[in-house]
Order: sequence, then C-alpha cells, then structure tokens
Amino acid sequence: MTKVLLVEDDRSILLGIEKNLRFEGYEVVTAQDGPEALAMAQARPPDLAMVDVRMPGMDGVAVMRSLRASLPRLPVVLMTGYGTVQHALGAMKQGATDYVTKPFRVDAVRATVEKALAASGGAARPRTVREAAPAEPPGQAPMPATPGVAPAAEVPERGVLEWLRERAEARGIPAAPREDGLREVVRLAETVYVDELLRMTEGNISRAAEMAGITRPNLHRKILDLGLDANAYRPSTE
Repeated sequence: MTKVLLVEDDRSILLGIEKNLRFEGYEVVTAQDGPEALAMAQARPPDLAMVDVRMPGMDGVAVMRSLRASLPRLPVVLMTGYGTVQHALGAMKQGATDYVTKPFRVDAVRATVEKALAASGGAARPRTVREAAPAEPPGQAPMPATPGVAPAAEVPERGVLEWLRERAEARGIPAAPREDGLREVVRLAETVYVDELLRMTEGNISRAAEMAGITRPNLHRKILDLGLDANAYRPSTE
C-alpha cells in the first residue's frame, strides 16, 4: 500500500486530510512537527510526504531538506496558505515536488498526490473504495465512494443498502424514508458522508464545505435536505 507521511501542526486540518487520503486507499502516518516526522521517516520510509510550510520550530522547507538528505528520491508536496505561495514556489526550486494551497479542495489534494507519485516514478495510485469494490449482483446499486464508509471487504454480503441502514443507525442519524433501490442507497450514502464531514469539523459548515470542495450554501441546503442539524455536532458550551 502506498504510504503517505502527513506533517501538519493544525490537528483539525491534519485529521481532515488524513481521512480523505485513507479513503482514497493510501496508508497515512501523521506527525505534528518536524522532528517527529523525521523520526517516522527514518523508521519506515514513506512513498510521499505532505508537509505544511509554516510550523513552529522546524518549518516545512527545513523538514523537506532533512527528508531529502536521507531519501533523495522522496516526492515532497508542500501545504501552504495563499499568502505563502511565493514561499512554496521558491521551495520548489530547492527540490519540492509540488504544493497545494489552503483551504484545501479534496480533488486538488488527490490530484496533486497522484501527480507527485507519478512524476517521481514511485508507487502507483491505490484503488479507491469504489474501484476496489466487487461488482454488485443484478439489481443492487454500487456503493457510492463516501468518506466514513468502510472498504468493500467489511460490507456484509446481504448488501450495501442494509449495511448503510445499520451504519446510519449506529451513528444516531435520524431514520430516513425507505425508498426503492438506488435512491435510498444514494440518500443514505450522502447522509453518512455529510455526517462524517460535520463530525470532523465539529459542526463548522464553512470548513466542512471546504473539505468537500463545494460552496457553503450548497452544503447547508444538503444538510437541511438530509434532516441533519449542524448545531448537534458543535461542542457544548456548558
């Protein structure tokens, strides 16, 4: 399995990217500072590193240089805010493979990782949940690729629809009207997906929309349509 070392001092961003990369089929190990990342890379060399440019102590460029000192062919993708794009471009002249800007779009992160691996001649892109899933029997709709949904090997043989119903119930998601076939599968998959986004962001719709790569109004409408309540995911102030 292709291994990605993810280095980011902001825990919420770290968890968001980690979950999306895991969903895409990558093995992900995380570190919140440079020394921890270097120790991990020394113990088990990754196939690719994603490193935040601005971190306290050892910044991303210093981490990149240290990683390259022992792993000269390791592709390194820098993560940067819009205000530090010039910094990232300068770092590319020093050896960075590519960069992505914050706030992150899921599709942009995925494409950048794939491109960096391909350019380095490294490990091939893993199969996603959808690609790895076996063909469903006639009349059974395939499971949409949704963060928070288990790999195909974990889905019971009795079918995706029943498994999604159980998954929603286990998460405490309000019961939805039962429909026929594909419509219910899609609705349940969307509900589990949005529920996962809201859990990851503690009900912050703006951040959840950024992670999903859609606009805030569109996500807000989808939350209402699915019968979810963003307030229920926010930490209690009591």
